[in-house]
Amino acid sequence: MPITFRYCRPSTVAQGMPTTGAFTLRAGEGYLSVNWLEYFGAADVGTAVQLARATVARHLELRASGRLAVLNVGAARHAIAHNAGSMLRIEHMPTDADPSHSAMFTDGAHRTKTAIELVALISPEDMFPAVD
Repeated sequence: MPITFRYCRPSTVAQGMPTTGAFTLRAGEGYLSVNWLEYFGAADVGTAVQLARATVARHLELRASGRLAVLNVGAARHAIAHNAGSMLRIEHMPTDADPSHSAMFTDGAHRTKTAIELVALISPEDMFPAVD
């Protein structure tokens, strides 16, 4: 199953875990930015996170108190469809600065439920420091 991660700004992290704010669209956003970890071809998630972190840090200021939340795309799609009554779509949308960049889309009417479901899928083992 594809795996993605999202940078959780310090204001969206409580006790090392993401709050729903980490998966809530900000004004003017049409999707949540995530990164496709398989893009890096690493043998394990930890190595992929290290490679992706370095790529993301080139264009986004990562803070030491921020976190990277890893999500299994299949589990996320299933949870959103069954518990939030919506569909979750993730598309690879590379940029010049970030070839692993992807976009997470969901139905606007269910965005709060979607954020709640995504946070519920994340365990402490799915969290990585934003700055190594």
